[in-house]
Amino acid sequence: MKLLQDLINDLEGYGLKSSLIQPGLPQIKSDLAMPCFQLAKEQSESPQVIAHNIAKKIKHPEILKAEAINGYVNLWISSEYLARLLWRISSNSLNLGEKEIGTKTILIEYFSPNIAKPPSVGHLRNLFQGRALTNLYKIRGWRVITDNHIGDWGTIFGLWVVGFLKYGNKKALKQNGLNELGKIYVAINKDLKKEEQENKTDLQNQIQAWFLKLEQNDQEAWQYHKLFTKISYRELEPLLDELNVKFDENLAESFYYQFIPNLLEDLKKRRLIEEQADGSLVADLKSQGIKIPLLIQKSNGGTLYSTRDIATLHYRQKTWDLSKIIYVVGIEQKFYLKQLFVFNKMANICQSELIHHSYGLVEEVRDGKRQKMSSRKQAIHLQDVLQIACEKAEQLNQKSELSASDIKKIAYGALAFQEFSQSSQRNFLFDWDRIFNPSEISGPYVQYATLRLKAILDKTQLNNFQPYITEYDWQPEHALLLKLLHFEDILEDACQTLEINKITTHILEITQELNRYYEENRILDEVIMVQSSRLWFINILYRHLVFALNILGIQLPAKM
Repeated sequence: MKLLQDLINDLEGYGLKSSLIQPGLPQIKSDLAMPCFQLAKEQSESPQVIAHNIAKKIKHPEILKAEAINGYVNLWISSEYLARLLWRISSNSLNLGEKEIGTKTILIEYFSPNIAKPPSVGHLRNLFQGRALTNLYKIRGWRVITDNHIGDWGTIFGLWVVGFLKYGNKKALKQNGLNELGKIYVAINKDLKKEEQENKTDLQNQIQAWFLKLEQNDQEAWQYHKLFTKISYRELEPLLDELNVKFDENLAESFYYQFIPNLLEDLKKRRLIEEQADGSLVADLKSQGIKIPLLIQKSNGGTLYSTRDIATLHYRQKTWDLSKIIYVVGIEQKFYLKQLFVFNKMANICQSELIHHSYGLVEEVRDGKRQKMSSRKQAIHLQDVLQIACEKAEQLNQKSELSASDIKKIAYGALAFQEFSQSSQRNFLFDWDRIFNPSEISGPYVQYATLRLKAILDKTQLNNFQPYITEYDWQPEHALLLKLLHFEDILEDACQTLEINKITTHILEITQELNRYYEENRILDEVIMVQSSRLWFINILYRHLVFALNILGIQLPAKM
């Protein structure tokens, strides 16, 4: 409602309260509505009577109609006023909803894969969510630092070494890289599961021993670390380039190990962590309402995610002045991150607001049931997903001769749009038919709808689109004008809730409303005043949809 705030403020003189005004009621197609139930409590009067009394008083030049319905004051705004407001805003160099860069800084941590393991389809959610949040906060005027917090430390390292010694060889590793390591990961996890069923611990002991060797600066362990890291970076960088993802920081967990000894000593002195009988270190969180303590260090002296995450917070506090830190991490880590955030507050390590942006699992239909995709069960790798998506995009557009670049834009756009077609909290069912359905809610659908706007602009003979604000009747564009002017509120809401699907809903509502607009209105063969005004508006819509899709990480192909 921010762009309509001047009008809303004017209406307060008639008894309306700006804080109560909300978007109109869809069932009666009003533009604004104010519920009177709160006023009813304050004034000891029925909401229906209050709504009626306010509505009959409103005589404002920009309000065409005011009507009381079921305790709401409903308002219909002049279409000319909406067009005039959009014309004034669009003369600014910024896009709708875009703000000049300010002073607040946010760090967004996402992707963060483990080394020596090919990213799976599950990483797609993380990449798309993190990239979109980065784009969103940037256009809302935040300084954004992105951090790819790579997992190259901990028990996972020991697992790689033991797996490689048992199943790998350097020749196969050199030829197949992360794919070879992916096979090793699946094989060693099968062995671990079997060992657990047999109540044995030989493999687990070997894994822990190799990790301790790394923490004790053993040279052989470091050689394996360098080998796995080199292969991982060599293959991850082209993948990120392919998806147009850039990180400001790529600091792996190993970087933060240097801060851990002093941090632990300080935490002990302040009695924030306590040594247990077995030698482990834990933080008691009962005072914060969490019964389960946070394990900080293992009994054998090994560190954990928590140890390294605390060191990471320490580094970020020293290095940047951050208002917020967003962790883009799967919903499975919800409780652990709650523990971490509470402990950080207790220990006063980092003063930034810490936010966990979680997302549901990626599922597939297996054996007739929806089940989580898992790399332990040889799930499809992210690189394979991208390749299949390109094949699907090519099949979808067989009649068009598309460039390789356009095929990728359609393919990756379809994947990204499907990611944001629902709340991030819900599990995502990976379904190729739904992802590439051109006639329903899909990336290809909105890309085509946007290109249709460009096709209209390309056909015109006019060199300059001039809106005739007062002469032209903007009623045919009314619904679309209102949606455009609400976009800033949608972006602000998305920043607060971290639900990017609100932007997707906005895009779909515009493309669906455009279908009605095309059916009822002609554009290119109208008189100059009408044609020019409508082309100006079509151009605004085209640029807006391109901008909104870019927030989602979706680029527009040259043709479809």
